[in-house]
Amino acid sequence: MKTASAIMAAVLAGLWLGAYAATGQGVSVAGIDRKVKAFDSKIGGFRKTERYLNGLSTGGSTVTSYSKGRRIDKIRLESFGETGRAIQDFYFWDGTLLFMRHRVIGYEGVTTHSPDGNDGLRESTTTDFRLYFSNDTLLRWTAVAGAAPGGEVRAAALQGFTDSAYSVLALMRQGPERGPCKEGWGCTERSGGRCVKYRCAGP
Repeated sequence: MKTASAIMAAVLAGLWLGAYAATGQGVSVAGIDRKVKAFDSKIGGFRKTERYLNGLSTGGSTVTSYSKGRRIDKIRLESFGETGRAIQDFYFWDGTLLFMRHRVIGYEGVTTHSPDGNDGLRESTTTDFRLYFSNDTLLRWTAVAGAAPGGEVRAAALQGFTDSAYSVLALMRQGPERGPCKEGWGCTERSGGRCVKYRCAGP
């Protein structure tokens, strides 16, 4: 069972993209930074829920949410591949995307299995950027590492990232089915490019 195409597009786009800087008016980017830092400083007091998402990457993907009550404030989507892993952290404010950080970490070296646990791989961050939002409108896209896209590629990437954020939010809001989902969750219903309903792929 395949997952939402929006999530796939976001991860694949992030493997190639750096960041585009835009300016926003009326909302303080510094204020968003303060909210994100304040949340992360208290993340230990939030309920942590983790689910496996199948069909997204060769090495599998995990979705982890941090919530209090029915409110989800942060979701991490981590996808593993043969040459690296992609990490997307989404922060929400009253159910609306506020901030996103995307990182692509590449593997260097040869995979080995030694007794001391050293697999011979080194990690390096090839892409690291932060996106700030207000009412689903991009305020700023700041590059820390990676090359900046442009034109239609940039627009498609932005759409993919926002669709990804709301797709995983829909997944984590959905109540668990009978017992743990060992085989991973797959998308069964889409709306406007976003997955709005998931189902466990296994029994």
